[in-house]
Amino acid sequence: MKEQEPTMILCPDAANVTERDLYYDLQRTMLNHFGNPMFNRVFILDIFEGYKDSKDLSGNVVDEFRNNIGNSYLDFKVAYYPWLNTSVAEERDLTLLNIVTKALKTILEEYKFLDSQKRTIHMEQINKIDAQMDMTEKIILHTILMQNSHIYKERLKGMKQIVNLLPPSAVMAGIYTLVAIVRPAEFIEITF
Repeated sequence: MKEQEPTMILCPDAANVTERDLYYDLQRTMLNHFGNPMFNRVFILDIFEGYKDSKDLSGNVVDEFRNNIGNSYLDFKVAYYPWLNTSVAEERDLTLLNIVTKALKTILEEYKFLDSQKRTIHMEQINKIDAQMDMTEKIILHTILMQNSHIYKERLKGMKQIVNLLPPSAVMAGIYTLVAIVRPAEFIEITF
């Protein structure tokens, strides 16, 4: 008799859900739908707001996960914590094209402490943001801001950190798949 191969069920895009109850409803629905009556599934789940420290003032995200996910199909689910600091996006991947121009203008205008020469250059570039700009003009403005605005560079650096902070389920599914391809007849425990 041939054994069924296990199927991995995951939903890394659920990390985009910002409402806590909706997030857990989605994960419980996945577990209930795919877990019963088929026992050939493994669920790789991400912890809601898993980028937070477990000692965060708003509460322990791991304990919250345990309390909200339920106790059905415990043999078939895994969750990884914390989220991963990756290097998917590099500095060159983030430009003015990735920013809502109204938000950028608001951020840049908040900084009034620049010396007068840099302030003049800075304001000239901020004022250009309002105009309808084509792609070439945006790239030129990005280059000017990179050379003249420390604030702009810092905001892009902060964006890069946020963009590269990812829930681990997709990475772990990739590792499980790689292990199954390389060593299909063996079970390999992966520890970090």
